Order: sequence, then structure tokens, then C-alpha cells
Amino acid sequence: MNHQDNIRIITAGVEDARREQREQQAPGLVADFKLTVDLSKRNLYELPEEVVDVFKTDVERLQLAHNQICYIPDSFSQCRPLKYLNLRGNLFQEFPSPLLSLPQLEILDLSVNEIRTIPESIRSMRSLRVLSLTKNKIWNVPICVKDLDTLRMLKLAGNPLRKDLAAIVEAKDTHLPFDEAATDNEKETFITSNLKHHLKVEAASESGEGSR
Repeated sequence: MNHQDNIRIITAGVEDARREQREQQAPGLVADFKLTVDLSKRNLYELPEEVVDVFKTDVERLQLAHNQICYIPDSFSQCRPLKYLNLRGNLFQEFPSPLLSLPQLEILDLSVNEIRTIPESIRSMRSLRVLSLTKNKIWNVPICVKDLDTLRMLKLAGNPLRKDLAAIVEAKDTHLPFDEAATDNEKETFITSNLKHHLKVEAASESGEGSR
């Protein structure tokens, strides 16, 4: 598959989503619906710069899971309506920096990649509610994560985390206030709350040492 094949597949996927939306729309109704586009398992190896204009204005949910993408172009930061982005199971080695500039992004799945670090600049993602980074190569979590007030779930299972963080993520040394009937989301929310508290304590400790 070459560059032009990637452009063709992505463009066709967006146009198919638009056509389906028009077909489902009631006759005579004028509505500004945002699109859901599923481009999972299309054997894509890139997200070409040329296709950003195709979906930057009206795509709200974009699935690109289980492809071979390793890079997001800077122009992707123009996709301002985007609220949900699934990049699970690709080939990213770094957290894609253009995603840091998406003001409405609420749910981001970057699990099953090769990402090693969470950037300090993640503090700019003020709408983020769920961030899945399971099964990457992450060792540490930046202290600034404690200040992401909207973040309810930070999923980190399956990473080679440093010992104190792994104990929290794996729910060790922690009393879980729920029974076996609790949902995975309830558990993840509780674990994330504990993780953020741990980072706040760590920040206070570092601040105290620095003032001595």
C-alpha cells in the first residue's frame, strides 16, 4: 500500500460516513451533525497531511485502531471538533504532540503502542476525561497529571511502571471500596483518583525538600 492508497481509503471512509448520515437524516431537516468515522483495521501506515482537510470540520469521533500508523501530522491539531480518538494498536513510540492542541478531545485511546513517556505538556488537555495508555512502555507519570481536573480515568495497566505507581495501578497496598460487582470504569476511576493523590503528595514532598 502506498501514500495515495492511504489518502484514497481515508477519504472514502469519511465520504461513506457523510452519505450514511444524509440517508438517516429526516427529509427537510437541516442539522449540523458531527460524524463518526471508523477506519480501524484498514492497514493504514500513515495519516497523510492531505486528508486532514477532509475531516477537520465535522468529524467528532474517529477510529484508527489496529493500523500501522506511527506519526500524526502537525495539521491534525486543526481537527477541533474531535471528542473521541482511538489509536489503539498502532506503532507510536512517542505521544503524538498534535493531540495536545485538540481543545474538545475527551476520550483518547493510545493503548497497545510503544510509547515510553507521558509529556509534561499533557497539562494542556483540559477537556480530557479518559486516557488509555495500557500496554505501552511507560515507566513514570508526570506530576502535572494531578492537575488535570477533568481526567477521570488514566489507564496504565501493562506498563513497566516504577514500583510505587505500579502498586497503585495494580490496586496493591490499596483498600478498594467496592465489591466484585463494581464495573471496570468504577475501578479505573478509583485507581486514577488514588494515583492523582499520590502525585500530589509527591509534589508536596518535593516542594518541601526544595525549600530547605
